[in-house]
Order: sequence, then structure tokens, then C-alpha cells
Amino acid sequence: MLLEAASIFIEIELQTHQSNTLSYHENLSLALAAYQLAQKNLREQNERYLAGLITFQVGLHLEMLEKFHESERLFSMAIDSFQDLLAIQICVYQKLINIRIDNEKFNLALQATTNLIERLVKTSPNDISYRRLLASYDILRLFLLLILQPHPQRLRADYAKTLDAYTWEVYEKLNIPTSYLDETLFYLLQSITLAVQARDLKHIDQLEYDLNQQSQISPRHMHLFHILKQKISGHFIDTFKFDQQTSTTGDVADYR
Repeated sequence: MLLEAASIFIEIELQTHQSNTLSYHENLSLALAAYQLAQKNLREQNERYLAGLITFQVGLHLEMLEKFHESERLFSMAIDSFQDLLAIQICVYQKLINIRIDNEKFNLALQATTNLIERLVKTSPNDISYRRLLASYDILRLFLLLILQPHPQRLRADYAKTLDAYTWEVYEKLNIPTSYLDETLFYLLQSITLAVQARDLKHIDQLEYDLNQQSQISPRHMHLFHILKQKISGHFIDTFKFDQQTSTTGDVADYR
């Protein structure tokens, strides 16, 4: 009953938002109150999966309403509910990473990406679908590191290892997850890494076409690549924020 009422309220709010009608968000407030009560009841019944799904669903609705900060917090909350349900947890991680990238919270996106990689490595490294996913997020992590360019003295050991692999390693000596990349793509990414470190924009431009032709490269990768190019061109990001901002995972106890 609570979920049905919440769905009605949120649908009205979405219709109002899509029609660009002035709203005081009273329907959203009612929807969130109903969702929160339903979630509380489920947690009291030890139904943490269903409670987590409600949190995720509310986050999706808030994203549609362009309330990105609130939706990011709820995606972050939902992750812990699915420690035993990897497929769902991956979906939540992907939404969290994407919304952080879209809102230029690159350091938090890097943290979430690294957490997802570590989760996948521990779970099923021999599954081909997980290998592809690991390779994809290792590329994402590389581009985020190249965008942020944290000072070497403030660089975490695992991040330093990632950058070293794309700077000095040969393909045959790579470790998981970088070893799941196609060899041609690995050396292409290595060339990009070296060009970025040299701030050689001309060479980076020359490598863009080849990068875009690789089957393991997604639109999300190319989006970050273009942000990286903008930075090299002179649109700098304050890398001090890399160490000052921290992950919001687990920091939010509820929503209103």
C-alpha cells in the first residue's frame, strides 16, 4: 500500500517536472515519506534486499527529476544492501560512477570505480563477462587518474601501480585487471598515458581516431578522453580536491 501510494505521488511529480510546470514538490515530499516508511518496515522485517531496491528506485526517480546530489547519495547507500547480489550491486555501482562523472566529481568516481574493480577481482575473475567489465573499468580508472593527475606524494599505492602499468609494463607481464585488455588497446592506452604526461596534445589528437575504433572502448571512455583533452588544452581541474573530498558511501542514514 505504501509503495503504491509512493509510486502515484512520484508519477505526478515526474509529470509536473516534464511539463515544466511550477512545482513546490509537495508530491515528491509525500512520495519520499511513503518510501521511507516502507523501507523502515522492510528493514525491521530483515528484508534488506527489498529495502535496498527501494533506495535504488528512489535514487533513479530523483535522477530523473535532476536532483543529482540526492540521487548520488541514495545510490551510494544502496550499494551496501547487495553484498550478496553482485549483479544488482554492479548496476548500482554503474549508476553511482556515471552520475559522479556527469557531475564532474572525478575523485569520487575514481573511488567508486576502484571499489567496483576490487569487488569484481575477488568474486569471479575467470568469468568472461566479468573480465570484460573489469577491463572496461580499468580503462575508466586510468582516464580518471589522468584527468585528476594527483601529486605523486599523495598517490595511493594501487593508483600508482595502475599508472606504472600504463607507463612502463610490457603486455606479457600485466596483472589483473589490466591483463584483460586487448594487447593493441593496451599499447594504445600506454601511448596516450605517455603523451598526457608529456602534455603532447598533438600526439593525443593523433591517437584519438585509433582509440575510437577499439571494440573495448565505450562512449563513456570517449567522454572522459575528451575531458582529458580539454584539461591538456588548458582547462585545468584543481587536483588538490583529489585528496580533500571523500566518498559518501555509507554516510547517509536516511532520506527525506
